[in-house]
Amino acid sequence: MQDIALRPKQTLSESLETRIIAKPTQSDIEDAVRILNSTWGNFYTVTPEIMTARFESRQLFIGCYQKGKLVGILETLALQADVGRFDAQTPEDNVRLFLDAIKPQVETYAHVTHKGYWRQMPRLANALLLIDITVDNSLRNNGAAPKMIEFGKQLLLEKKDPRLHTIDYVLTFTPDNPIIKRWHKKLWAFDTKFTVPHARPGYNPEQVNFMCYMAPGYKPKLGMRG
Repeated sequence: MQDIALRPKQTLSESLETRIIAKPTQSDIEDAVRILNSTWGNFYTVTPEIMTARFESRQLFIGCYQKGKLVGILETLALQADVGRFDAQTPEDNVRLFLDAIKPQVETYAHVTHKGYWRQMPRLANALLLIDITVDNSLRNNGAAPKMIEFGKQLLLEKKDPRLHTIDYVLTFTPDNPIIKRWHKKLWAFDTKFTVPHARPGYNPEQVNFMCYMAPGYKPKLGMRG
């Protein structure tokens, strides 16, 4: 009993495992459906069929697991935008020019996500959209969400995933909510101040404000701001 008492206490965050969902199990699909609908159900309802189609798109999905059970999911969607390169003086100006060029592709959630079914991973994607990061309601403050963001940044920096080798921009499809934007800023995303009204129709707020984790001249930064 004394040995047990002297062991270092494991925090909830340390008990989590983050990994790419490469071969989702039936349990992964069911847990993803439950987690997503508990948060986004009033905006968009996901079925097992829809979730399976998303996973089969070959797009990048990052999962957070606790004792082998999916408790959080980061859904991304890569785009191949043939808009050329911009010769702006700052990353902020560069990304705003890029967003202005691709605005027709990101005007609504339904259009971006192929009505929620996800588009197939393009061969030469140059932009990665972080569509939603969702954690089980009972574990909201367990560190799963930043853990998934950090895992994604490491994939980009260490070039561990061939699908991401051509990515120039990493942007969020974030509801224009100051609390959510502050959270991304703590993880080193900057505010592009580029908004699209009614991009999430039926959600409050409907307007999307893109945050940027990566752009030409701005590499992903690990950790959190002090």
